[in-house]
Amino acid sequence: MKAFLLAGGFGTRLKPMTDHTPKCLVEIDDKPLLQYWLEQLQLLGCSHIYINTHYLNEQVEAFVASSSFKDMVTLIHEPELLGTMGSIRHNRTLFDDDATLIAHADNFCLTDWQAFKTAYEQRPEHCDLTMMLFETPTPWSCGIVKSIKQDASHILSDYIEKPQDAKQHPEKYGNLANAAVFIASQKALDDICAMPDDCDDLCRDYLPLQIGKANVFVNHDVHIDIGTPETYAMANDLMQQRRGTA
Repeated sequence: MKAFLLAGGFGTRLKPMTDHTPKCLVEIDDKPLLQYWLEQLQLLGCSHIYINTHYLNEQVEAFVASSSFKDMVTLIHEPELLGTMGSIRHNRTLFDDDATLIAHADNFCLTDWQAFKTAYEQRPEHCDLTMMLFETPTPWSCGIVKSIKQDASHILSDYIEKPQDAKQHPEKYGNLANAAVFIASQKALDDICAMPDDCDDLCRDYLPLQIGKANVFVNHDVHIDIGTPETYAMANDLMQQRRGTA
């Protein structure tokens, strides 16, 4: 299995921290966020990891070049951001293994990666994508899965992208959210590439079409969108607490 980490964003909500540091390199408990991703995907056994870059790409290039992961990582610079689906389409020929793990690398994610991979390997025959979920305290800021089909296969049964009335009516939606981490089959990648060019966002444009066609895996460990100073502090506090009790 190969991996594709989407890491080219501006991290606007995290300013001023990201004025001079790309979001994927901000440190959580003195370790760059991207390093957490690379360590975990290496342990999972990914054969190669591709990372798209854009904002302050020179820093990402320098980090990878000086790391122990340099031989298993290829950086793909986008002079203009292509969007998540655009990035996949542009690099489709690179992903020739049976499965490709695709993730927004500006989230902080710790999970049982082998269990996630097993969920993909044991997916129902008609499913082409396995989608990671997590429990969010802010359902209005995420793609929400109100329910999953309650059988052994955990089929995606609905999906609503960032429902704004969830602030006023949280009971309508629950808190199971899209973690923006997926394992895609070759057919899923082909289907993404076949969508119209103006469909450029994987979560907004592709996932609603996967209801009944994807299975899900719930991450019960850690998944934090570190897009704001408050959630960034939360991730740091969590890891410092874990280190203190290790």
